[in-house]
Amino acid sequence: MAKQRKVIYQRNKAMKQSNWSRNNEIAADAAAIARRLRDIRVDETIPYSELNKLIGKDVQGGARSALSSARKRIEQELRTRILTVRGIGLTRLTNEGSIHETVDDGYKRVGRIARRTTRRLKNQDDTGVSQGTLHTKYAALSMAQTLASVTKAPARKVLEDAIRVRGSLSPIGPASALEAIKSTL
Repeated sequence: MAKQRKVIYQRNKAMKQSNWSRNNEIAADAAAIARRLRDIRVDETIPYSELNKLIGKDVQGGARSALSSARKRIEQELRTRILTVRGIGLTRLTNEGSIHETVDDGYKRVGRIARRTTRRLKNQDDTGVSQGTLHTKYAALSMAQTLASVTKAPARKVLEDAIRVRGSLSPIGPASALEAIKSTL
């Protein structure tokens, strides 16, 4: 029994050391990639092949987490977006392009999740389900359908117009936003 515990202890110790060295390796790779990304100019594309040579690993394969970590760090530091160009590399957007890309991504993601949630909730069988659970389901279904509607282009346009008419470069509150969007629903 004591011998078994010793073997387990040694195995766990070896695994911790292996994970520690793997994490340090990823951190070093991420730091190297981050140094390169820090120098990226607006509209410049850095090919994956350059990043592969930089760290000696495939950033589209095993070193993907290092690339992701470096990209997030530099996006926060430079307050911009660095996009992936599928199969080619990374590119830095202009500030205006960065805002548009972030907005479009956000609307698409929220709308997609809302539509998926709506579809899944509608496909659920209600037999034998308590009334409290059904209230929860239909409240969530109502919210998901609302989110799916307000992320579409007409609602977005109405909201942008409401902010433009207000004359202030700041967001409006949720109640005002819902009131403005009500006409598109």
